[in-house]
Amino acid sequence: MNGPRRKQRRGHSLIELLVVISVGSALLAVSVGLLHTLLQMQQGGRKHLQQRRTLERLADQFREDVHAATQVRATAAGPGQAEGPGWELPRDPEHTVEYRLQEDNLVRTERQKDKVLRRESFALPQGATVSMETPKMGIAETAPGLVTLRIVPLLPSERQPAGQPRAPGTASPGRTIRVDAALATDHRFLQAKGR
Repeated sequence: MNGPRRKQRRGHSLIELLVVISVGSALLAVSVGLLHTLLQMQQGGRKHLQQRRTLERLADQFREDVHAATQVRATAAGPGQAEGPGWELPRDPEHTVEYRLQEDNLVRTERQKDKVLRRESFALPQGATVSMETPKMGIAETAPGLVTLRIVPLLPSERQPAGQPRAPGTASPGRTIRVDAALATDHRFLQAKGR
């Protein structure tokens, strides 16, 4: 009756503790990897949204400038400047707006005579090409009086690291962004001149 009693175990063996620690470490590693992936996706989404808003602002501003302009002229970069193509949209003889490609930015400069009134820079997709087309430039696809701004981004797989030139004709374009605007259709400027 009063035989030897078994002692009840009050602790855990070393093997059990090692198993729990290894399972916890594996779960922690998976959750850190998942958290990192989610943060990258959020950052990419935020960058995409910011770029989209910038392009929407550019499109609205471009349409407003073309509607107010009387003509579109292509301009060359000044001597010793490494700027890209440019376009001038004169509203009247003293008031002009210029768009110029500088690296991955399209810079809008508004001038009254020789004084700069406003300068804005619109960030473009990396490596994008920009062109402005008018009926006078011989583009059959545009309607009379219609000015078209085309932004052609490169696909991410086609982008080159900084400092490495891209071979001509090797880049495949991404989705083209096209903004159309009718030239000289803003009647507020015509009324201001007394027409």
